[in-house]
Amino acid sequence: MRVSQEAKAQIKEKILVEALSSLKVWGQSAAPVDKIMKQLGLTSGALYSHFKSKDDLFAQVILRELQRLIDLHSQQHKKYGTQTATKFIEYYLDERHIDGVERGCMFVALGADMHRLKPSVRGLIEAKMELMFAAISEGLPHKRKVDRLRHAKFIFSSMVGALVMARAMKNDLVKTEMIRITKQFLLTITKDGVNYEIKQ
Repeated sequence: MRVSQEAKAQIKEKILVEALSSLKVWGQSAAPVDKIMKQLGLTSGALYSHFKSKDDLFAQVILRELQRLIDLHSQQHKKYGTQTATKFIEYYLDERHIDGVERGCMFVALGADMHRLKPSVRGLIEAKMELMFAAISEGLPHKRKVDRLRHAKFIFSSMVGALVMARAMKNDLVKTEMIRITKQFLLTITKDGVNYEIKQ
């Protein structure tokens, strides 16, 4: 029976959602495609009806998640205004995210895999990330647009780095301290538009 374009799009969306969780846990190379498809009641061969390759699936998962984050930040900004970045930091650096790999940030789980993608794909990811940084910057209280964007990039990269390091630690106290220190520092940046200046 021929599948309609609408049904095909729905199946593709389900694959992308299921793949994101598996990729976070297993990484690009070890993610079990058979298991992903089995969870959806599909054969592994059906994957290639929707994606050119496993690399194509990986790239589309990342681009989809970035677009979701862009849309989310835009929605949150309408609700919280210049307090949006503060809310984001408090959510992202929640200590439950240290061990919650499947629910956590894809950059923490998959950042090491992204550099293996083709330059053309990384270019698409970079363009999406610039849009994401712009969306995050709208939730900062700094008056100048250039300052908001600069701090948005600093805040996001700092949070990703802190979570990567926390997950690498064995001692729970060390893990939580790393997250708490980073959160405390970053929240000072979002308070009343405080600028973080690097002295040369």
